[in-house]
Amino acid sequence: MPITTPNSKDAAIDLGNFNDKNVCYTRFSAGAFCGGSAAERQFTTTTLGGQYFLNKKTSVRLNYEIRDAEAPNLASSARANVILGGLDNRVSAQVMMIF
Repeated sequence: MPITTPNSKDAAIDLGNFNDKNVCYTRFSAGAFCGGSAAERQFTTTTLGGQYFLNKKTSVRLNYEIRDAEAPNLASSARANVILGGLDNRVSAQVMMIF
């Protein structure tokens, strides 16, 4: 996770399956920032993705991120939780060509 503080707690687990033509992977990451105070925010992301090699120099990647965030020390109606509740899942695609 790119943002860290002295009180942050983050963890990540990566799983993958590889063969000659494609790659399937899963990544789970979670973090709590400024733990134990009203400013604490917890973020959780699970990424399901795949990569397919068209040839040695061209590949296509597709990711689906299941994202969740909350401010656990605040009421569910607090502005921070309302804003974090609007965090949607994300789909991304990438084509990589090396020349």
